[in-house]
Amino acid sequence: MLPFAMRNGGDQVVMSRLPGNVRVERGGSVWIVLDKYRCDLQEVASAHSIRVRLPGTERADRVGRAIPRWLGIGYCGKGDPGSIVYVSPVEPTFRAALAH
Repeated sequence: MLPFAMRNGGDQVVMSRLPGNVRVERGGSVWIVLDKYRCDLQEVASAHSIRVRLPGTERADRVGRAIPRWLGIGYCGKGDPGSIVYVSPVEPTFRAALAH
């Protein structure tokens, strides 16, 4: 695991409004948008998968497909702005997750 700094709330891509409840039917899906700035000085390591733990749960599950090695999410090192990941609230649609 890489020690990315996680931030709830907005940046230029991720919406900044507060999260609300989202009802998910069995077999349904939700959207979460992640945004991260590039590594300007150096990339210390690279993430090739993402695990998500929903609030109120203990188990973290891998989401989506594995990230190809050439497209890994670069970790720039502690304190580097490129090591901050902005996380949107859980939303029922992709459009809602990007709305500002």
